Amino acid sequence: MSDRHPHLTRLLAGTGFVLATALAPAVQAATIHYNFENTGTAPVAATDNTTHDALSFTREGVKVDITAVARSNDASAYLAVTGTGRGVYFGDTGLGVISHVDDNNNMDGANEGVTDPDLDEGLVFTFDRVVRLTDINFGRWDSSLDSVRFLVDGVQVLIHSGSNDAPGGLHFVGTEFRFLAENDNASVRIQDLDIQTVPVPGTSVLLAAALMALGLARRRAAG
Repeated sequence: MSDRHPHLTRLLAGTGFVLATALAPAVQAATIHYNFENTGTAPVAATDNTTHDALSFTREGVKVDITAVARSNDASAYLAVTGTGRGVYFGDTGLGVISHVDDNNNMDGANEGVTDPDLDEGLVFTFDRVVRLTDINFGRWDSSLDSVRFLVDGVQVLIHSGSNDAPGGLHFVGTEFRFLAENDNASVRIQDLDIQTVPVPGTSVLLAAALMALGLARRRAAG
């Protein structure tokens, strides 16, 4: 807020007005559910069991674009996976990645000891506004050795591993969420996820708060 409205911020700070309390939402934002498989709770996705350069889904007015990335080894950068027969795999049991012609359709990690193009794969979810990720479910999570790395807006926030395919207690806020197969054993699908929108105070709300703060300051001075 200080970068966007420096004058209002100084004004509110000078009057001792508690902005966070004034602008706190009265109720928690509703959960929005995205389902990427052909079973489960509504809305059910119309899977087509083929690859896409990108996929887009809109739920309750919130749009997410999904793309695939891959890298050849730990020292290389992740690059977009697109082209005929490559990209985001939209399957009956969730989203995966096909990064080359001989690849399976899960999101999996590379075995760097082999000579074929076995790549570290990942999926990138880019929302059209700031959201809070509260839940995600992985399919085909079959081993305690599976591991997936979470990045939010370019910052690593979690490496999820173990036998549980649905990590709990998530409260990650941002617009871009990357889920990357962390090791050779990882071979999973992303089945569904839940988000909540995060309200961003507008100028009109900040101005109203500033006027309230001015009124409080004047009453204190008069008293």
